[in-house]
Amino acid sequence: MSLSISTKKSLNSSTKERRLLVKASKKACITAVKNSKKLGLAITFLENGTIYKELPNGERVAVKKIKKVPNLIDHIQIRKGTILNAKF
Repeated sequence: MSLSISTKKSLNSSTKERRLLVKASKKACITAVKNSKKLGLAITFLENGTIYKELPNGERVAVKKIKKVPNLIDHIQIRKGTILNAKF
């Protein structure tokens, strides 16, 4: 795993663009879930540290519990504009 931190702000990203991107991704996720349910496919999602599979009939099955990973950057002072890049 490697971690790099940069405090250089991106010149092309704005708050308005970020909000628009988040809104578009939420809409895409909702559409994908609806389409999967219409096709009778199971949906897999993460909730409270547990991976669940929701079957087409609405039944939820716990697949796996995920161990909590300790925060690796507790000691680093992060400020607005800091960019984190992590590779695992």
